[in-house]
Amino acid sequence: MTEYETQNRGETMGDRFSRFSRWLSRRPMESWGFFIAGLIIARILF
Repeated sequence: MTEYETQNRGETMGDRFSRFSRWLSRRPMESWGFFIAGLIIARILF
């Protein structure tokens, strides 16, 4: 196995959330609006 595969398997949910929050923080404010709207629509539908 390569180092990437072993590192990827050891990834926890907290790591994923922190990586996602870093990605979202680099996006412009318009993307935040679309993200929140998507959450609201998903909550209504599901």
